[in-house]
Amino acid sequence: MNVAAFIARRIAFSRQHHISRFIVRISTTATAISVAIMIITIAFAGGFQQTISRKVFSFFGHLRIQDYNALRLSLAEEVPIRMNDSIYELKKQHPEVVQVQGYAIKNALLRTAESMEGILFKGVGREYDFGNLQLFLVAGRWIRFPDSGYSTEINLSESLARSLRLKVNDAVLILFIQPNGEAPRPRKLTVAGIFKTGIEEYDKVFAIGDLQLVRKLNNWPDATVGGYEVFLKDPLQMDAVSNAIFPDLPQGLGCQTIREIIPSLFDWL
Repeated sequence: MNVAAFIARRIAFSRQHHISRFIVRISTTATAISVAIMIITIAFAGGFQQTISRKVFSFFGHLRIQDYNALRLSLAEEVPIRMNDSIYELKKQHPEVVQVQGYAIKNALLRTAESMEGILFKGVGREYDFGNLQLFLVAGRWIRFPDSGYSTEINLSESLARSLRLKVNDAVLILFIQPNGEAPRPRKLTVAGIFKTGIEEYDKVFAIGDLQLVRKLNNWPDATVGGYEVFLKDPLQMDAVSNAIFPDLPQGLGCQTIREIIPSLFDWL
């Protein structure tokens, strides 16, 4: 009887030990899998965040210099400012600055026989570095600048081109919205190329054209821009560089990071 009880206890203990080991192994395996999934998720999220941020910076720069009284938390038409060589000298004064380029934005409508779309026409000059956007080009080429006058070409996003049923080398009528209730001023432009940033919110709105055309429509002097885009070596230094260059700006100008201009996008990221 005692022997039977002893054997029974041994069997029970052996089974309990075996089951405990099995449970521990399952728990360990589950924990390892959970940690691995968390690491992969964080890696994907971080990569996604960097990709979207890089696209935004490529299209808008890291910093934006505008009329101080017109600094705004949106992307729209600007108050004109006189071009100033001291702005371009920022590259020499601040090692983190790698590129400075002028631009101006104007409200417009793109119209075809079948459809119409409202856009923000981003005018850029000869010094504009399209290399920042090269990865976004899906068809055609970037606009070219003539020796005199303004370019009659335009770059559209894939979203706009699809909506308006346009392709490279097609002509499109653009109606530029004028202030004070004036009639829109029409121009016929040719689609030189089509791009896709992958940020649908901006692909649906922005087109790229000649800064000189914006000047002409706004009756601005040649040495006038809506603002400057500033590109940096390290995006993490945006706030520090913005604060550092502010004292070096001509009177009446201010500087904002693109994070301050498009807070909703970066809050989402």
